Amino acid sequence: MFDLPKSTLLKRLIPKNRFEKTSKEKEAFKKEIKAIYWENKISKTTTNLTEGNLVDEIEVILIHLNQNTISEFLLKTIDNKIPHFNLFLLEFENKYKIAIGFKEKGDKKAEDYFYTPWLNENEFSLKFDGFNLNQLYENYIRKIAGDKLIKQNSLKEDIENSKRIEKLKKEIERLEAKRNKEKQFNRQLDINAEIKNKTLVLKDLSKGIYKV
Repeated sequence: MFDLPKSTLLKRLIPKNRFEKTSKEKEAFKKEIKAIYWENKISKTTTNLTEGNLVDEIEVILIHLNQNTISEFLLKTIDNKIPHFNLFLLEFENKYKIAIGFKEKGDKKAEDYFYTPWLNENEFSLKFDGFNLNQLYENYIRKIAGDKLIKQNSLKEDIENSKRIEKLKKEIERLEAKRNKEKQFNRQLDINAEIKNKTLVLKDLSKGIYKV
């Protein structure tokens, strides 16, 4: 799935108790996660790529699951306690899902996560492609996010735009449900006008034209 140089390979087991602090975390780790491995280290010392102004190192973390889902708070717990930019390979019954969270240099804490669907090993590949670690990291996020990220501006701006789009879609769905329950015709017209306005904004956002 990952076209990585052999020089990046580590395959080191990471004890789960490194991440378990609260009783909630301990219970979730026991229920959801079988084992965690530090599979690869992508850095200037293991590849021919230079550091970027944002990314100095990317870790590939393999997580063997006990079920076909992982709580996002659990993924965040692992992600935020590994002080690098992390790419997650989730495995359950020989199916794989790739996950990645966007981090900014400074706090290196991810908030926005992107996932592939569950796939066979040969159904998806991430190319080792970039002129530095910044570019590689951005390529990974855009590939995993797929259609959810419209490439118009910087990665951060496109992620913010994606969040605006998702929020607006939910607002439109809520208004449509409200309109369908409304019995007064005049009120239906008002709601339709609101839906129309938000739909126009949604079209602009989908073209990378930022409106709020």
